[in-house]
Amino acid sequence: MSPLAQWHRYFGLAIAVQLLLWLLSGLWFSLMDGDTMRGGSYRVRAALTAPPPPLPLPTLLARLAGNHIDKVEYVERLGQSHFRVFIDGQAQLFDGQQGQPLQLTKAQIATLATNSYRGPGQLAPPQWQATPQDSILSAAWRINSNDKLNTRIYVSRDGQVLGHRNRFSTLNRWAFAVHFADYPNGRDFNHTLIYLLAALFLGFVGTGIALMVQKLRLGYLAQRPLISAVDGSGQLIAQWRQRWGQPLLSSDLPLAGRCRGQGQCGQCRVSFSDGQSVLACQHYPAQPTQLRLSRKQQQKLPH
Repeated sequence: MSPLAQWHRYFGLAIAVQLLLWLLSGLWFSLMDGDTMRGGSYRVRAALTAPPPPLPLPTLLARLAGNHIDKVEYVERLGQSHFRVFIDGQAQLFDGQQGQPLQLTKAQIATLATNSYRGPGQLAPPQWQATPQDSILSAAWRINSNDKLNTRIYVSRDGQVLGHRNRFSTLNRWAFAVHFADYPNGRDFNHTLIYLLAALFLGFVGTGIALMVQKLRLGYLAQRPLISAVDGSGQLIAQWRQRWGQPLLSSDLPLAGRCRGQGQCGQCRVSFSDGQSVLACQHYPAQPTQLRLSRKQQQKLPH
């Protein structure tokens, strides 16, 4: 096998693994329900909007003068409207009546988690998770359920339900990482491994084109010279226009090598009277040629 063909095979083997992973993860996305994959099988979705709190917004903004306010949202917490203010990128909850900073208790967090859950399990007391996990990007309260899906509920310090997770969402996170070849965090499509895979694909395509050009230059599409097989008396037995040893290889004759015609083992090398030596499984004759076969070879030659 030529070095070019070897590189073509190496490139193909390297990308075949990722192609298989893409296929399997794509099948996972096709077969699984979206809510189940994301962990929302038992989640109750809250309203996206809330009515304005009793306290006028300009009054609150006047009290927060001097702070860098990114945005203000109206949110509902336990049946009451409050302000959710983003100051320097950090969300803070302010009371909707007095405009004072509002700190939710552990019991209130548990109630918010219960209101977002409709499953059959029992919820454990909230546990503060200082280190982000389960693809939740910030520290949050974690409330575990003992249901069959192993549901976990994450609630932020200001009472926002950040998400539900279960055993399927864990697999889903890995499926996304595999599908986008982003194994560190599964959230970025443009990264070093993607560039490497793209280079491997280009190498595979490039070597494939080079091999095709090489074969065209060798005349692989032209009509092959005729090879005639004759017996000891010169009587014609068979003719073919394939490579030197193709019919012999397919007949399990002694010419056959361990690689079965792949050009790797070198056991089918044929030497000629002019000193030339070629692999019978890889080369065509340059001109019409006769092969003189023994009686044993004649018996095994395909008809």
